[in-house]
Amino acid sequence: MRNIVVLDNPFINGYINILRNKHTKPNYFTWTLKHIGRDMLYDIIRHETSSRVVDLETPVGSAKGEEIAENLVLIEILRAAMPMASGARERVDELENISRSWGIVDAKRLEGENYCIEDAILNNKIIDVNIQYTTWKVPQSNEESVIFVLDPMLASGSTLRHVIERLQQERKYKKIVSLSIFAAKYGIEKMASQFPEVNFYTCAIDTGGINGSGLNKDCYIDPGCGDAGDRSANTD
Repeated sequence: MRNIVVLDNPFINGYINILRNKHTKPNYFTWTLKHIGRDMLYDIIRHETSSRVVDLETPVGSAKGEEIAENLVLIEILRAAMPMASGARERVDELENISRSWGIVDAKRLEGENYCIEDAILNNKIIDVNIQYTTWKVPQSNEESVIFVLDPMLASGSTLRHVIERLQQERKYKKIVSLSIFAAKYGIEKMASQFPEVNFYTCAIDTGGINGSGLNKDCYIDPGCGDAGDRSANTD
């Protein structure tokens, strides 16, 4: 699909190896999430933004320069995206005249639902579950805003689907862009099909688990890297 992009460079590939390794310690896991967020945004932003010409005065004379024209809005889905988004914000804030804002969404799948059913995957059905928002702190945006939604794990796509739909209903924007580190083949293809106007960037599309979907019976990405939030925070 044209709106699925797998980032491929030596730094990102090296970070993926660190995150996959089950022996990586929590502090280094967190450090890696942060740096992969920086590098991903650096790679993506040139494709998803435009520039405008600005006038500059050097110590010697006049010059023309370029800067990003759009307002950038970074939305992180808690808790796993926190280190990744921290790195992305650092990268953006290195630009002096950038217009940017950021927000957080704390959304989780409701417990007790049979949301990952082998039958659904084998029969190519959408896995859609109820989502509970405990926090929705998303800044206002306008027709010149590029909204980046960051979540390191795109599994079934249920949480991301609900977030994108709510953004489309409640916010104005120029475009919405999804950033994940690991994506299940099933989830990213379903999302890309449902939202053809959204570009989905990831670093790896996994195809383990049930019928090559990239999902196991518990809806975890296979092979993935486990629970990114728990591994980063050193919690169970």
